[in-house]
Amino acid sequence: MKKNDVDISSIAITNEAYQFKKREIKSKYDQVFESLEPNKRLKMPSSEVSTVSKALRAWLKRRGLPDNVKIVAKCEDGMGGVWWFNEPKQKAAAKQSAPKTAWVGLIKKAA
Repeated sequence: MKKNDVDISSIAITNEAYQFKKREIKSKYDQVFESLEPNKRLKMPSSEVSTVSKALRAWLKRRGLPDNVKIVAKCEDGMGGVWWFNEPKQKAAAKQSAPKTAWVGLIKKAA
């Protein structure tokens, strides 16, 4: 018998339905994020701002919430801050190009 040959007699059909288990992703910040309200500051040392904001964005994305997060590395109190706003991010207004010149009524005259 070859290595890749399957013994047909070892295969059986059952009525067992597939049970998919979704992997649950957790972080050490979950407990803090769950109690966070929109437009409230997460106060932390400045060195932690980037890490916490990245984790917050991922946490919000997993829950289907808008990931509108703003950070300030050094606030007036010397600590860093991360804020979450429950509104979708505002897209920047598209730059308007210069108006195109319309050459209406100008006809080249025959010489």
